Amino acid sequence: MNKTNSIGRAPLVLQLIYKRRSTEISLKKYLEPSHWDFKKCVVKKSYHNHNTLNLYLRSKTRRIEQIIDRRLYE
Repeated sequence: MNKTNSIGRAPLVLQLIYKRRSTEISLKKYLEPSHWDFKKCVVKKSYHNHNTLNLYLRSKTRRIEQIIDRRLYE
């Protein structure tokens, strides 16, 4: 959450690291950094839709992990 847009929101991205190579996948969602818990890597309860957004983040993370696992074990 380093970069913010003109209205102060930062893009939500998933960062993948494999064999010391890093890439980011944009989730095409934006959030004010004050609503992000940097230690737990979740949306804080202060955000009105935190449950839905955290569920979305977990499902996207799970889906990407499944794709990676499938590719590694083919």
